[in-house]
Amino acid sequence: MRWSRVRGGFASPPRRLARRQRPGNRCSVAMMGEDTHTIHSFKGAAVIARSVGIVAIALGFVGGMYGLDHPESAWLRTSLGLIVTGLLAQGYALICTARRFWQDEPPDRS
Repeated sequence: MRWSRVRGGFASPPRRLARRQRPGNRCSVAMMGEDTHTIHSFKGAAVIARSVGIVAIALGFVGGMYGLDHPESAWLRTSLGLIVTGLLAQGYALICTARRFWQDEPPDRS
Protein backbone atom coordinates (compact mmCIF):
# COMPACT_ATOMS: atom_id res chain seq x y z
CA MET A 1 0.00 0.00 0.00
CA ARG A 2 1.33 3.38 -0.91
CA TRP A 3 1.17 6.15 1.65
CA SER A 4 1.99 9.71 0.67
CA ARG A 5 4.96 11.13 2.55
CA VAL A 6 4.48 14.41 4.43
CA ARG A 7 6.63 16.34 6.87
CA GLY A 8 7.06 14.47 10.10
CA GLY A 9 5.37 11.21 9.15
CA PHE A 10 2.81 9.62 6.92
CA ALA A 11 -0.50 11.03 5.78
CA SER A 12 -3.85 9.34 6.28
CA PRO A 13 -4.91 6.60 3.84
CA PRO A 14 -6.47 7.66 0.53
CA ARG A 15 -10.19 8.40 0.56
CA ARG A 16 -11.09 5.65 -1.91
CA LEU A 17 -9.96 3.02 0.59
CA ALA A 18 -11.84 4.68 3.42
CA ARG A 19 -15.05 4.78 1.32
CA ARG A 20 -15.02 1.00 0.90
CA GLN A 21 -15.33 0.58 4.67
CA ARG A 22 -18.75 -0.71 5.61
CA PRO A 23 -20.02 -1.92 8.95
CA GLY A 24 -19.50 -5.65 9.14
CA ASN A 25 -16.73 -5.62 6.54
CA ARG A 26 -14.01 -7.98 7.74
CA CYS A 27 -11.17 -6.19 5.99
CA SER A 28 -10.22 -2.81 7.38
CA VAL A 29 -7.87 -0.19 5.94
CA ALA A 30 -5.22 -1.25 8.45
CA MET A 31 -5.38 -4.83 7.19
CA MET A 32 -4.89 -3.86 3.52
CA GLY A 33 -1.10 -3.97 3.83
CA GLU A 34 -1.07 -7.47 5.32
CA ASP A 35 -1.29 -10.73 3.41
CA THR A 36 -5.08 -10.76 3.47
CA HIS A 37 -6.87 -11.01 0.15
CA THR A 38 -9.98 -9.06 -0.59
CA ILE A 39 -12.48 -9.35 -3.38
CA HIS A 40 -10.76 -6.44 -5.11
CA SER A 41 -7.34 -8.10 -5.13
CA PHE A 42 -8.81 -11.32 -6.57
CA LYS A 43 -10.50 -9.35 -9.31
CA GLY A 44 -7.32 -7.46 -10.20
CA ALA A 45 -5.23 -10.62 -10.15
CA ALA A 46 -7.71 -12.38 -12.42
CA VAL A 47 -7.70 -9.54 -14.96
CA ILE A 48 -3.89 -9.43 -15.04
CA ALA A 49 -3.60 -13.21 -15.31
CA ARG A 50 -6.12 -13.35 -18.15
CA SER A 51 -4.28 -10.62 -20.04
CA VAL A 52 -0.91 -12.29 -19.60
CA GLY A 53 -2.41 -15.64 -20.59
CA ILE A 54 -3.94 -14.32 -23.79
CA VAL A 55 -0.73 -12.58 -24.84
CA ALA A 56 1.45 -15.59 -24.02
CA ILE A 57 -0.77 -18.01 -25.93
CA ALA A 58 -0.91 -15.70 -28.95
CA LEU A 59 2.86 -15.25 -28.98
CA GLY A 60 3.30 -19.00 -28.57
CA PHE A 61 1.23 -19.75 -31.64
CA VAL A 62 2.97 -17.08 -33.73
CA GLY A 63 6.39 -18.35 -32.64
CA GLY A 64 5.28 -21.92 -33.28
CA MET A 65 4.41 -21.09 -36.88
CA TYR A 66 7.87 -19.60 -37.34
CA GLY A 67 9.40 -22.64 -35.63
CA LEU A 68 7.65 -25.02 -38.01
CA ASP A 69 9.24 -23.17 -40.94
CA HIS A 70 12.69 -23.39 -39.28
CA PRO A 71 12.79 -26.70 -37.39
CA GLU A 72 16.49 -26.38 -36.49
CA SER A 73 15.85 -23.26 -34.40
CA ALA A 74 14.74 -23.20 -30.78
CA TRP A 75 11.44 -21.49 -31.61
CA LEU A 76 9.35 -24.65 -31.27
CA ARG A 77 10.46 -25.25 -27.67
CA THR A 78 10.14 -21.56 -26.83
CA SER A 79 6.65 -21.45 -28.29
CA LEU A 80 5.60 -24.53 -26.38
CA GLY A 81 6.83 -22.85 -23.18
CA LEU A 82 4.83 -19.72 -23.99
CA ILE A 83 1.68 -21.73 -24.65
CA VAL A 84 2.06 -23.66 -21.38
CA THR A 85 2.71 -20.40 -19.51
CA GLY A 86 -0.43 -18.88 -21.02
CA LEU A 87 -2.52 -21.90 -20.05
CA LEU A 88 -1.19 -21.77 -16.49
CA ALA A 89 -2.00 -18.05 -16.31
CA GLN A 90 -5.55 -18.75 -17.52
CA GLY A 91 -5.89 -21.47 -14.87
CA TYR A 92 -4.75 -19.04 -12.18
CA ALA A 93 -7.30 -16.50 -13.41
CA LEU A 94 -10.01 -19.15 -13.14
CA ILE A 95 -8.95 -19.92 -9.56
CA CYS A 96 -8.98 -16.21 -8.65
CA THR A 97 -12.45 -15.82 -10.13
CA ALA A 98 -13.73 -18.85 -8.24
CA ARG A 99 -12.22 -17.63 -4.95
CA ARG A 100 -13.84 -14.24 -5.50
CA PHE A 101 -17.25 -15.87 -5.83
CA TRP A 102 -16.62 -18.13 -2.81
CA GLN A 103 -16.15 -15.12 -0.52
CA ASP A 104 -18.89 -14.46 2.02
CA GLU A 105 -19.32 -10.88 0.92
CA PRO A 106 -21.09 -9.95 -2.35
CA PRO A 107 -18.80 -8.50 -5.06
CA ASP A 108 -18.53 -4.73 -5.33
CA ARG A 109 -20.57 -3.58 -8.33
CA SER A 110 -19.02 -0.12 -8.58
